[in-house]
Amino acid sequence: MSEAATDDEDLTGKKRLARNVVWSWAGHLVFVVSGFIMPRMIDSHIGQHLLGTWDLCWSLVNYIGLASFGIGTAVNRNVARYRAAGQTEELCRAISSVVVIQAVVGLVALAAAVALAWIVPVAFAYRLGADAEPARWVVLFLGASLAVQMGLDSFRGVITGCHRWDLHNGIQSGSFAAITVAMIVALVMGGGIASLSVVYFIGTLLGEVLRMQMALRVCPELRVRWRYVDWEYGKSVTVFGSKSLVLWLPTLVISQTVNVALAAAMGPSALAVLSRPLGLVRHAETFLNKFTYILGPMVGSLFGEEQTAERRALYMNSTRWCVAFSLPVMIGLAMLGDCVILLWMGPHYVHPWLMATLALGMFLPVAQGPAVQILIGLDAHGRVGLLNLVLVVVVLTAGTLVLNHYGWSIIGAGLLVVASQGVLYGLMLPAFACARVHIPLGEYLRNGFLVPAACCVPFSLVLGFVRWRFGDRPLLALALGAVAGGLVLGALYWRFLLAAGQRARVRKMLAARLGRLASRGASA
Repeated sequence: MSEAATDDEDLTGKKRLARNVVWSWAGHLVFVVSGFIMPRMIDSHIGQHLLGTWDLCWSLVNYIGLASFGIGTAVNRNVARYRAAGQTEELCRAISSVVVIQAVVGLVALAAAVALAWIVPVAFAYRLGADAEPARWVVLFLGASLAVQMGLDSFRGVITGCHRWDLHNGIQSGSFAAITVAMIVALVMGGGIASLSVVYFIGTLLGEVLRMQMALRVCPELRVRWRYVDWEYGKSVTVFGSKSLVLWLPTLVISQTVNVALAAAMGPSALAVLSRPLGLVRHAETFLNKFTYILGPMVGSLFGEEQTAERRALYMNSTRWCVAFSLPVMIGLAMLGDCVILLWMGPHYVHPWLMATLALGMFLPVAQGPAVQILIGLDAHGRVGLLNLVLVVVVLTAGTLVLNHYGWSIIGAGLLVVASQGVLYGLMLPAFACARVHIPLGEYLRNGFLVPAACCVPFSLVLGFVRWRFGDRPLLALALGAVAGGLVLGALYWRFLLAAGQRARVRKMLAARLGRLASRGASA
């Protein structure tokens, strides 16, 4: 065994699963808060048009992510596997090889950012007008930030491969909180979107350097040396990562292509309207992904131990909980999301039926995070990724031709996003994952979806009544919906979703907490 991988250390991450999920969710709250604050601040200080320009620049920069080859997805999986097996030499060889490759990738991404910054003012001169030149600098500095993240992405995988999601999310959320505060200061002092991009770049650089230092601390057996670099291993990691990239590529292509096309057809202000409800849906998706990302290195560990039955149980249990979390969130956004938009951004950002379309249409794709991570963890994601890529080209091409013929609209762009991802991720991925872990599709649907869906029917009725009766008072509607809907759903989940043993453990935990509080009160 390695010096860090002692006998009593949980190298599969199973014991840390609940703790890692909680830390991931807590860390993401910073991004949620920032996601509410920054668009409002930008809209209030420099206007809706520049907010849409900021969204457009991010959409363009996100294409640079294609240069990553998805290599980062291979790191945490292999760190978990090699540490579980005590293969320190293989661990050092793997990470050293990937560090070199990622450094080259970062340089390629930086070159792409420079090229894109030169193209943007020319390509979007008509829609951006006087904001074309600031957009150039935004693309340059946001692209440079992404290049830094890609160049040092290996160390992110080292931390998560050691199942230290608490540390990973602490660094990520802490650095982003500092970036948000600095961006607010820049806006208050009269800065524009170019100033925001400079602040974002500096904060990202400092955060990634800190992450690199902490990765070497939590994995002390790791040695990053040139003598460990193995080009054959690097080639195999690139192939694995490319399969992961192809699996995620449709999401990137769909979202960013629709955003860019809408901005080109209707202007940045229309993109700002679409981006706000889509941002709410993405936050919900990220909360679920914070849970499912943890499964990747866990499956990698189980793969090494050939625990087939445990993989099946992990897939079914994680799917049930993923559906149980995602379905009420999407129903809540569909019913009361417009109230959130109204209070958050104002009436000029509320578009009829857009929030409901995006929320309900994205439920199935959001609920398939376990399927994605199971396939990645088993290195069985290449074929479905290629098929998804072919289908996304077909669906996007057909949808774009239809919208070009009948005219682009905000609701049309939203429908194109959810229809494309619904087919690719909501239907195809679970079929592939079930086949890979030998679970009949009927059993998967019955055990994974039936109970959460049945519990959400009364929850939906409560929210529907609240929206019908109090929809003209958005703050009251949100408060009543959260309290009444939460009580109904909580009671149903407690009775029908939790097993008897799980309810007993919750009671025992609560009794212990109450006992400690009572003893502290008595001693005081």
